[in-house]
Amino acid sequence: MSIEEDIGDILTKAGRAPHVLSRKQVWEWQQTWRERFAKELFSDTGKWMLRGLDWHVLNSNYHEAFTKEHALERYGVVAPGPFLVVSGSRHKDFGFLCQGHPPAISVGGFDLLIFPCSLSWTMALTHSPDYGPFFVRPSDDDIGRLTPIPES
Repeated sequence: MSIEEDIGDILTKAGRAPHVLSRKQVWEWQQTWRERFAKELFSDTGKWMLRGLDWHVLNSNYHEAFTKEHALERYGVVAPGPFLVVSGSRHKDFGFLCQGHPPAISVGGFDLLIFPCSLSWTMALTHSPDYGPFFVRPSDDDIGRLTPIPES
């Protein structure tokens, strides 16, 4: 079973009725996320990712993030609504649009971004037990200017 199928099964069993996103939709959401959370990295380096993984921006002083149990606490109280689960790696291009309260997802060895369509927060899961998970909100200058792409 592929990691995409594993994640789809987890979301289905949690009652979140995942809708599989096209590769184009995944790329659009990944890039929109990067423009929101990795803009300082891009400004400094001209790159949207570090070492091919989105979450590296969260542990490299480019964006403040909560980690470990502090991240899990904040993730546990996010409001239900439409949310996405997308690959956080440049080597994978899958994603799902779901509805409800984002479930606990544990997939050792893989990188995922979970965020609402509003991009008002992100839970980043990492392939490494030594790093993450990370919970992050947009920087203060983004508050009030959240303009997500349509939920097509």
